[in-house]
Amino acid sequence: MGCLFAPGTAWTVEKESLSFQSVNVPPELGLRPLPEEEVHYKGATYTREAFVALWELQENVMSDFPRLLNWLIPDPPPLDFTRHTVLWFSNRGAGASFVELERVVMSEDGDALEAHVKVVHSDFVSKKLNLWTIPKTHRPVVFREKKVFNEGP
Repeated sequence: MGCLFAPGTAWTVEKESLSFQSVNVPPELGLRPLPEEEVHYKGATYTREAFVALWELQENVMSDFPRLLNWLIPDPPPLDFTRHTVLWFSNRGAGASFVELERVVMSEDGDALEAHVKVVHSDFVSKKLNLWTIPKTHRPVVFREKKVFNEGP
């Protein structure tokens, strides 16, 4: 029987990604600076109470415009935490323009989930709070960042 791979070639099997769905966050909202330096700008939220507390950390990024001074933060979306866990990642904390969740897979040892995000850096940094739902889990989530630099035209 012949060898299909050259000697010393690593064979990696692509893990199947868990399903995920983006949660709509109004473009006028952005995550304000978090209260403590030790707080990271990414994580997983497992309960409605924790999600509401995260949602309340947003501010109106358009508040400099007089017509929007009285604009209120809308209520958080009605997510079902008996069926979903919410992953969150802030552009602000990464110094990013855009963030895209590419896949969510089980870690090698099966003790955690790995959320693979593409973090795009450019001259423009936003405050956007990115939210995604995944099937309900109690596993911790580790974020793996792939940094992309967009130098523009």
